[in-house]
Amino acid sequence: MSSSVEAHNEPIAVEARFTAGGEATPLAFAWRDQRWIINAWGRRWTETQEQHILQCFLVQTTVGGSTFELSYDNTKAAWRLRRTWMRLPSA
Repeated sequence: MSSSVEAHNEPIAVEARFTAGGEATPLAFAWRDQRWIINAWGRRWTETQEQHILQCFLVQTTVGGSTFELSYDNTKAAWRLRRTWMRLPSA
């Protein structure tokens, strides 16, 4: 199988768990009229854009093992889908 990488940077609704210190762990999200359940968490990092601190995540979902890059803006309490690596069937 190959994968297709796409940039999105669009707002999404995310179900997440937060620690007392404000660290987020995304559990599932809604995108393109589908609920994507996260079953694997990869790299996690923090970025600063202007005066906003972003918690960033690479996650995999139960549907087809696709990989998604999500970000959470601590200042705005808002989630975004930044990039996708969708698995494509082999020809």
